[in-house]
Amino acid sequence: MSPGCDRLRLALVVIAIGLISIAPVRAHHSFAPYEPTLQIKLSGVVTEFKWGNPHVYFEMDASDPASGTMRHWLIEGASTSVPKIMPS
Repeated sequence: MSPGCDRLRLALVVIAIGLISIAPVRAHHSFAPYEPTLQIKLSGVVTEFKWGNPHVYFEMDASDPASGTMRHWLIEGASTSVPKIMPS
């Protein structure tokens, strides 16, 4: 094989790897499991709080508004940078 053919093959492999590596990055911020128009008001006891990167998480024990039974909720908040940039 000629050196030009080897360089072309290497370039195609590098491009293919680059395109494949983009897929997981785009998939991270899927909003598929969320209902953006549905809001639930909870009142209960916060049992755990994690101010982590990239999201804030907290767990709480509160009654289910639909059934009234006590449930343990895991709630994911926005990025930790959002409260820093929001006006007070």
